[in-house]
Amino acid sequence: KDLRLSLYSVADGSTKLIEQNDYGTPNPAAWDKDGNYLAYEAELPNSSVVIKIFSVSTGQSQIITSERLNSYSPQFSNDNQWLYFLSDRNLQTSVGSPWGPRQPEPYFEKTTKQYALSLTDHPSFPFTQPDGWVDEKKENKEDEKASEKAKNVKTTKPAPAATLIDWSKAAKQLYELPLAGRNILRLRVTEKYLYWTEIES
Repeated sequence: KDLRLSLYSVADGSTKLIEQNDYGTPNPAAWDKDGNYLAYEAELPNSSVVIKIFSVSTGQSQIITSERLNSYSPQFSNDNQWLYFLSDRNLQTSVGSPWGPRQPEPYFEKTTKQYALSLTDHPSFPFTQPDGWVDEKKENKEDEKASEKAKNVKTTKPAPAATLIDWSKAAKQLYELPLAGRNILRLRVTEKYLYWTEIES
């Protein structure tokens, strides 16, 4: 309503304005698993669509994607270590040359690719392509975990507290999924799979 995105509190019935956008309705997309951050889309004066993060603790929003390329459909991973999203960055025209009797303009399709921002200091990207170095490091880490687990069989650790995310840092930790460009509308993330809606060209 009135191009506003608001947060309603069930506890006390209050409503907090997150954003009022003069260029398009902000689209809420996903909460992190702890309910500390809301990721949503917002349109800018230059008509680009960006992803913003609203922090419940500070009551502030900030842009975390490029202001020159459309990014949308953000989704947190179940472990809160990644923020997946779609972005139109595969800008390769299917027109081979501007010369000819009809002088065709550039034509772009399958512009959307899938990306992820790491929300931790030491990311291990789930879609890293295997090679000798990666496999060797993975085996060493698994051996270390097994050894540590054997030492602490009877040790009970308290549940970890909710982690505060440095979004300025996370915005620079961009990973691209090893998939070709597609015509995608929306993205959904589950514990083991990524799903998307794709339009046939």
